[in-house]
Amino acid sequence: IRTVLPLKSGEILFLAMGGAAARRTQGVAQPGGGATTGIPQVTTTITVTEAWARTSPMNAANGAAYMNIVSPVADKLVSASVDAAVAGKVELHETVEVDGEMTASTEMTASTEMSGTGGEVAMEMRPVQSIELAAGVATKLMPGGYHVMLLDLVQPLVNGTSIEVTLTFEQAGTKVITVPIRDEAP
Repeated sequence: IRTVLPLKSGEILFLAMGGAAARRTQGVAQPGGGATTGIPQVTTTITVTEAWARTSPMNAANGAAYMNIVSPVADKLVSASVDAAVAGKVELHETVEVDGEMTASTEMTASTEMSGTGGEVAMEMRPVQSIELAAGVATKLMPGGYHVMLLDLVQPLVNGTSIEVTLTFEQAGTKVITVPIRDEAP
């Protein structure tokens, strides 16, 4: 039996039950503190790159943060948070194409003209419980796809500033990242 406790960003400490010592190897503590058992050691350090949030107009109630996330093992992004001075609520969202008419309850939508078809496609942002991270593959949170939704902004997101976002992963624990506010993607 083992217990997993989050330490600092990207580190996990494994404690073997029964009082055995733990030893840290490449950012991960190993049960027993002695020689490895021949089992490949996997570090669960999450890498986040190209993080950014779009500037928001003065009267915008919501904003979004985007980034690329790579986990060395299969994992899930299960939540995100920011300081209450930034936004009242944070959710994981996905932008999806929807058929038919938009309902009054669909708050954040956009209609775009499809090139060459002459028809309109309705896009809707929906909350999701988690975002799957395949081992070793970059998961892109980007406009028109998955993103971190900042709801009830306290003040506009201003170009040249930054916010801290805490990401929580099912396996890797939490990671705090600095997200620069930009007019366009990096």
